[in-house]
Amino acid sequence: MIDQFTSWWGRQLLTLLPDGMRDHELDEGRAILVTIISAPGTAPESVEVGLPTGAKTTSAERLVLDEDGIARLRTMRAQAPRAPIRLRLRPGSLLERDVVLPLAVEPTLDRVLQYEMNRLTPFAATDTFWGWTVTRKEHAHGRLHLRLTLGPRGPIASILEKLARAGASPSLLEAPARSASEPWRRIDLTRQREETAPAAPVLRAGVVICGVLLVTLVAVPFIRQSLAMARVNAGIAALAPSVDEAARLRRAIEARAAGGSLLAAARAQVGDPLRAIAAVTDALPDDSWLTDFTLQQRRLQIDGQSRDAVELIARLAANSAIVNPAFTAPVTQDEDRHTDVFSISAELAP
Repeated sequence: MIDQFTSWWGRQLLTLLPDGMRDHELDEGRAILVTIISAPGTAPESVEVGLPTGAKTTSAERLVLDEDGIARLRTMRAQAPRAPIRLRLRPGSLLERDVVLPLAVEPTLDRVLQYEMNRLTPFAATDTFWGWTVTRKEHAHGRLHLRLTLGPRGPIASILEKLARAGASPSLLEAPARSASEPWRRIDLTRQREETAPAAPVLRAGVVICGVLLVTLVAVPFIRQSLAMARVNAGIAALAPSVDEAARLRRAIEARAAGGSLLAAARAQVGDPLRAIAAVTDALPDDSWLTDFTLQQRRLQIDGQSRDAVELIARLAANSAIVNPAFTAPVTQDEDRHTDVFSISAELAP
């Protein structure tokens, strides 16, 4: 319990620091930078690896992650054994969305996001890497605004397995973003390892058994005294269950009413994310996919690639849940995939 509290408190303090100070241990001068250069599904995978020099990384060395490449990466890792690993993904590999939750869930934000991942995103928590940054707190309204960053595990699962074999498991995932103010999207993997790392079972079992024996020895006299007092107080306590039940029901009703009103107000203001995802999914053809999906104040922004981007405007306009779809940037061509790269904005119907 103390370890969990200390870890949580440390993370809260880190959110108060500027981004430059918070990422100091993972900047290019202190970390090994591994950049994925092979396209998804390409075998064997290839990466570029740059070792830290203190001020900046050295010129990157290209490696094919076969047996020879893994052996070479293991040798490079031995040159900087304590340096963290930054794994740089291809553009568009990490997604972001803004989330609004009740402020009361902040102490257990890890678990709440894990349980709500299926509702907030099209992915399950176990199928993604994910992290968050608190962007704003509204104490007057009891709201917590945060930015959720996530990426699917499947496309990089093979690369992660080979990096682990070389002793170079990444501490940070990053991918280029489209925003000029925030050019990178990042996910801190050390936080997820801390939350999922198993404790030593034998040691923990021994500590628990010793604690139980000690408590038993100390508690036996007090237990006897408590049993005697319980017989005296039995008459007074006869009415306690009904009073406690009434208080519990009242607290439950008040809590549900408060939580439901906050969520309903938030959905009415920004729109229903699930409804927006369902509408876009129904409208887009099977040969289209998204790299960015944003819903803010009922304003929908979708970026992605499609075989025929021009056709998407008509498909979106035909959906009753979407209003005023339009391109926000010129359609460009992806020569590697032979697809159109598009950026479309629309409004979510009331």
